[in-house]
Amino acid sequence: MIRKNIFNFVIFFITCFFVMFILQTLKGGVDLINENNSLRGKADKLINISCSKDLNAFEVKKIFSDLKDVKLEKEGMFLEAFIGKSIFLNYENNIVPTLLEGRFFNKDDFNENKIVIGKNMKRLVEYRDNKGYILYKGKEWEVIGIMGSENRSTAFDDTFYINDFLSSEIKEARILLGGNQPDDNVKIIKDRFKDIEPSASINIEELDTLESPLKKVFYEKKYIVIILSLLIGTLLLNIINTTNYYVLNKKKEIGIKKLLGRTKFKISLEILFEYIKIASLAFLFATIFYNALIFLKVFPIELGLKYDVIIGGFSFLVIIILAVLVAIPSIIKSNRISISSIIKED
Repeated sequence: MIRKNIFNFVIFFITCFFVMFILQTLKGGVDLINENNSLRGKADKLINISCSKDLNAFEVKKIFSDLKDVKLEKEGMFLEAFIGKSIFLNYENNIVPTLLEGRFFNKDDFNENKIVIGKNMKRLVEYRDNKGYILYKGKEWEVIGIMGSENRSTAFDDTFYINDFLSSEIKEARILLGGNQPDDNVKIIKDRFKDIEPSASINIEELDTLESPLKKVFYEKKYIVIILSLLIGTLLLNIINTTNYYVLNKKKEIGIKKLLGRTKFKISLEILFEYIKIASLAFLFATIFYNALIFLKVFPIELGLKYDVIIGGFSFLVIIILAVLVAIPSIIKSNRISISSIIKED
């Protein structure tokens, strides 16, 4: 069967491969955005602070240190080429990033200098007595966790979290406020800032809805999706264009089947199953080829490509649907063949 339909098999093979590639690329993008949002809760708020003068660490500590059930994050931390966040929390936080080693912060980690780093920062770690340390601001910070994954890139590979929040100065800042009672804490923060610095401007941004990962991925990767979709569409059109050859090649065979009493429905099913068999075999070979490329690490690690069973199943469903669609023109043309036309040709 394959030898007779090698052209269709090759096109289905290429189509299967790119369907898996597109779907896994989209899934990888969704996973990356979900990782970016993994330290956020639905009730988190963004506090924009602007003061006419710097608030020193002592004043900052008076504002934030005794807030209840709170998690605070502030951007703008730099360590060589890496950008990080200072963090403070005083409740049992069950929202953690993807971890390669160790753990994330808990409420007992804010009496000593501690840091959680991305995997690409491991070269900065100095190990002593089975513990790792990083030098930052002239102090040593104990590395309690390393974020990332062994076999793919993550959103945390080049960043870090450090428990330096209450020892930093604030003049202009965007602070992510989370925890169990953010509304109550917002009111307390506003009142305390006004007491310490009357010129302070506090604006609150609601972050009730997290951005839809799939929508964002489609927007960011729309050109890749469009180009590959056009490629797949072109390949499928080539299959449809072979319909005339397919029908012409089997015209006599179909006429004989009709002469022997085979119904149009049965002939249509035979044609449909032939396309499904070709598509199924093409999917099998494309899957083997795709996994071989992953095993040989041909794809860049930044793409985060792997073989996902769910993606594989969905890809198989897509390719079967496409096989049914491209079989329809052949079925229609086959049904138009009459026994009399075959006899006249003979």
